Amino acid sequence: SQYLQRTRLGGIALVRGNMYQGNTVSWAFDDPENAVNVAILVPNAARNHFKVIAYNVTGHPISATMTGWNVDSGQWEMKAGKGDDKYAFAGDPAVSSIAFEKTVGVPLTLQPGANVFEFTLKTPGTPVQDRPDLGIGRDDIKLSRGGVAVTVHSLGAKDAPVARVELLDGKGNVVAKAATPALPAPVDLKPHTATVKLSLPARFDVKTGRVRVVSGEAEITQLNNTIALE
Repeated sequence: SQYLQRTRLGGIALVRGNMYQGNTVSWAFDDPENAVNVAILVPNAARNHFKVIAYNVTGHPISATMTGWNVDSGQWEMKAGKGDDKYAFAGDPAVSSIAFEKTVGVPLTLQPGANVFEFTLKTPGTPVQDRPDLGIGRDDIKLSRGGVAVTVHSLGAKDAPVARVELLDGKGNVVAKAATPALPAPVDLKPHTATVKLSLPARFDVKTGRVRVVSGEAEITQLNNTIALE
């Protein structure tokens, strides 16, 4: 298990006794069945540079999302191309610039045969551990007739600025919103929250509705900013 994690994820994500995950990336395939159709190697990964060698054994492209974990935040250069028999770039790779950091996913298309991706940090950003963070969870959503109450938590290392909670319909349209006050960081090890109430429009479908927290600053993660109503 540990050897597989080191080769496929660039580090150990989960093992008994570990207090902090050390994997560079994780993978999610659009079709989970394709996870066994791609051999992946992430050799000698560092927080500011790593290479992904992926061999697609099928005859068709496979789509996957690579999410960063033990990486530095900032603007990264991504090189992508077909690999040669030594798993270097076969020809000139496509070069692009991406914003990449912990919990951010990058969509990749793995062509049949050998694929090579190289990621290099070019412009460092604010470390995620030094940011504010606002979050909501399933238990923070309280539906009532005609409305929804949302409790927002301050979870980061710095005070959270004024933000807003938005109610979205099934098409992603914002149909209601409310402001949240600035919240101190929980450096005193006590919860700091704010509860806002939003009115549900007539004939609003709560089964497809979502609420999200929108902040004007970079946060530790965006994974805890959106939750479905049901």
